Amino acid sequence: MVLSNKKIGIVLAVTVAAVLFYLIFLIFEKNYELYIVTSNSMVPTLNPGDVLVISHDDIDHSAFAQLKKGDIIIFEVSSRTSDSEAGKRPIVHRIKEIDIDSGGKRIVSTKGDANPSSIQGVDYHITEDSYIGKVIYVGPYLGLFLMYINLLVQIVAQPIFYFVIGSVIAIAFLLEYKKKKHI
Repeated sequence: MVLSNKKIGIVLAVTVAAVLFYLIFLIFEKNYELYIVTSNSMVPTLNPGDVLVISHDDIDHSAFAQLKKGDIIIFEVSSRTSDSEAGKRPIVHRIKEIDIDSGGKRIVSTKGDANPSSIQGVDYHITEDSYIGKVIYVGPYLGLFLMYINLLVQIVAQPIFYFVIGSVIAIAFLLEYKKKKHI
């Protein structure tokens, strides 16, 4: 039996939709999050635009205890965005070492695969408090598609939003003008 191009396209579209639905279901049903890689620090393992599915265990905090050398994790580090405000940014790197500090707590050191060495102030002394999760799946370049969709929405939606606001203001002034003219 030979399938026509139209039938192949329909089968492909249904398959992609089913896979996306399943991934979305898993993300919302389980304890997963999506992240998009934005830097080159993990090339060639992870490339900018890859989508990462992150697993973390908030219930009993056992996920951090289960980590091992070689795992790729995501964690937060403090970053200064201006002189007065400090924020946190996510970092995705591979575990290089796991140690126990003087207080008996587990600490992790990481390094980006493309980096010649660990970055001081970023890759050292990662604790359970800064740990977000472990990378369990990589969707190559799927994030580029999501970023382009987001950009398209911003390019199209933002002017429409400003047009709607301007129209509402113009109508309000017009109605007020007509009301004053008739008085």
